[in-house]
Amino acid sequence: MSIVYKINDVDISDYVINSNDVFFNGRNRDKSIIAEGFTFDVSFNLAAPTEGQSVKVFVDGTIKFVGYIDTITNNYDDDSYSIEVLHEIYKLTQYKVDYDTLHDLVSAVDFASGVEFTITEDRIVKTGHGLSEDQRIRFVNSGGTIHTGLSEDNIYYVLDYDANSFQVANSPGGSAIGINDDGTGTTKYFTSGFDEYMPDDNFGYPHVSIPRLISALLSLIGATLDDSDIDVEQYYTKTISDVSYFWTLSELKYDENMLYAIGLPVATKHTQIDSTDLIESKMTCMELLSWLTKCFGLVFELTDDSPLTYKVYYADLGTYALTDDEFYSLTTYKDKASNGYKYLRRYNVRSTYNSDSEVSLVDYDVTEVGNKEETITIPNNFLILLKDKSVGAIEGDVLDPDDHQLPASYIVKNIIAAYANDFTVKRYKTDIQLTVPAISEEYFDVQDEISIVKQEAAV
Repeated sequence: MSIVYKINDVDISDYVINSNDVFFNGRNRDKSIIAEGFTFDVSFNLAAPTEGQSVKVFVDGTIKFVGYIDTITNNYDDDSYSIEVLHEIYKLTQYKVDYDTLHDLVSAVDFASGVEFTITEDRIVKTGHGLSEDQRIRFVNSGGTIHTGLSEDNIYYVLDYDANSFQVANSPGGSAIGINDDGTGTTKYFTSGFDEYMPDDNFGYPHVSIPRLISALLSLIGATLDDSDIDVEQYYTKTISDVSYFWTLSELKYDENMLYAIGLPVATKHTQIDSTDLIESKMTCMELLSWLTKCFGLVFELTDDSPLTYKVYYADLGTYALTDDEFYSLTTYKDKASNGYKYLRRYNVRSTYNSDSEVSLVDYDVTEVGNKEETITIPNNFLILLKDKSVGAIEGDVLDPDDHQLPASYIVKNIIAAYANDFTVKRYKTDIQLTVPAISEEYFDVQDEISIVKQEAAV
């Protein structure tokens, strides 16, 4: 096994004297996003490292860890530097969840895919535009100022169109908007992408999809999101008017106004919050990403270092129902706290097997004993909307949040599923390798050059 350490992309493996285990697991027992980091010692013969330098670890040529130097201690007894490394994601602790940090990222478009146009007497001119009456449209400017009369934060509706020109209104069938100049820079229009970011939805508010929000957070540290497997499972199901619907993670939306007030005791305009002492109480972007990871049961897997890429998908949490009391003894209370709602779940956490002989991984006999207690806080203003999937709904529409937002109990259920699997130790009497563990603590024992996987299987 070949283990290579690099500082600022320079191989320094020959100078490494000692190293702690290098964790590379997708998530930790404490539900954090990824293993925090590790410590290693290098000889004084190496040019003095500095805080903030990048650290990468490769195993047999495959990238397994990307981070940065957090602290350096001089060990004069053995002429070495002791280097404490944090995972790259922890750079998100430097950013607050505020409008100035996130709005441009969550609302961004692929500008190259937009359509250029000209203005003639308040009409938008584009030969063969192919748009239809009341079609939704958004305008975005790059390198200048958008036309007077238009705003990047609004959604408009096509009206009075012919084959090569049209006008826009603030609402379907509304009055045409006067567009008074050509603006500066380049302005394009967009007629899709509203399921990822909607500046003005059917209830008059902006919202962003959960994958787009995660992508925006990762982009703060120069990382890219691979969400190719993020919608392989149904996250939430509900019956509305006798019709059963399901939602994947991409179909769950965060109210952007509430985003900038998450965890705060008030919900008001971000301009008011950010101009007061409340801004110091705001979540960091690291805390927000940790919360999203926890409540949606996500795994972050480092897949590339150039560009830095994380693949995000669902953890295998097994099954757990709020009404299930066969193995889990539940007690619930809900308490309003200053920064959110607290839910307490007590449940059994230790399992024993009724047979000492080798058993199938599918049909084993298990008895649960013992108890565990966890308190879960749902932050204030964590408002998750549901995409409107009914017949006739338009891209960007959401269900009425007063009646159909994602319930807190569902989030608690998901988190408890993780807790239950984490703290329930199930030991199999079998030689079969468990291919899909509920939790895998994967790391390299650098001293013995072996890869270790500690597994706890899901039911």
